Parts: sequence; structure tokens; C-alpha cells
Amino acid sequence: MTRRIGQILRIDNAVSEPSGTDIQKQENIDSLCATIFDLPSYVGAAKFVEVKADVNLIIALANYITRNFPSINRLQLVEAFEFASSGKLYSNGKRINVTTYGKQLNIDTIGQVLAAYKDYRETEISRPKGYIPSSHQLPEPKFVPVTAEWQYNHLRNYVSEYNEMPEFHLWEQIYLLIYTGAKDLSGHKPEFYKAKITEYFIKKKLLVPPVVESKPKKSIKLPK
Repeated sequence: MTRRIGQILRIDNAVSEPSGTDIQKQENIDSLCATIFDLPSYVGAAKFVEVKADVNLIIALANYITRNFPSINRLQLVEAFEFASSGKLYSNGKRINVTTYGKQLNIDTIGQVLAAYKDYRETEISRPKGYIPSSHQLPEPKFVPVTAEWQYNHLRNYVSEYNEMPEFHLWEQIYLLIYTGAKDLSGHKPEFYKAKITEYFIKKKLLVPPVVESKPKKSIKLPK
């Protein structure tokens, strides 16, 4: 494929005695042409075939790349289309769509992909090491004040799931929330508040008390 495109290009340009610069330029174009031949598979475009019309289109695309993106080589060309097909490239803040829906690859698609790829590369180079894009950063944690209401709801959810009181909790604050206005609220041990809250939950049918099985009484045999 590369050899055939190179032959047609040389005939079209009628280069009789190419200079060293011309040879290098021709080799670059030949390399790009061979790479462009395989690009349709990345964007769902119609495959190129080795007919003069397709060959001329490939040559036109290669010349467009060398004129407008002279720093792009064939490896970067492949990488650009890989990035585009995986959704890594953006234009004006929007992810570019490189799908051609079965049509042939054209200059518009090439230009769109390479322009976005160029911006991507320049942005990556300018970023400091260890930089994490905002799209990959964890959101700022939301501060939730631990109020008495929050503690009560947390306790209620726990009891609803496990039907038991947790071993530790801020019992006094929940007690003050439930028994607002009650006298003698301070100075008690945590066990006191926990017992009062347990009674409240059982009364409100939020907690089912455990069933205590009574042991059978031992029968006393009387002497005959």
C-alpha cells in the first residue's frame, strides 16, 4: 500500500530529481498514507481500497496533515484517533464525535481530531506532575452537624434494622430531646438514659422487646 501511494504521488508531482528535503518529505507522506489507510477502523468509516480515487483521497489527507499539523507523526496520528474514539478529546468544552456513520474519512474529521489532540497534548505538558483533573477529584466532603435530631434518627435507623440498642451512644442528648421539660435531667449515668430511651422506643413500638422464656419449675416429690 505504501509503495503504490508513493508511486502515484511521485507521478502526480512529476519529481524527476528529488532533493534530500523532498525525499524526507516524501517518506513522511508515504508513512502517513499507510497509517491513514487503517484509520477508518477507529471511527466506523468506510474502508479504503487500493483504487485511484481512494489513493488520491489518502494523499490529500496526508498533505493536509503535513501542512496544518507538521509536528504530527504517524504514531501520534494513531494515538489521536485512539483518544478520540475513547472519548478523551474535547472541542469547546464538548467531547468530539468522530463517528462517520459508514461514510469515508474526510478532512473535517482529520482536522477536528488533530486540533483537539494538539490541545490535549499542550494541556498535558503544561500541567505539573501529580496534577489530578477536576473530573477525577473527589468532591469536597459535606459537613453534617451532629445534632440531637441527627443522633435520634441515627439511633432509630439502627434499632429498626437490628431491633436492639447499640452498646454506645450519646444517650443523654437523645434523652433531653425526647423528654423535653423533664425535671432532674442531669447527673445520671449513661445506663439511666439508655434505659429510659429503651422504654420510650418500646412504647412507640420502635423496638420489640426480647421474649424471655420462663424456666419450667422443678416439681418437688413429696415423700409417700
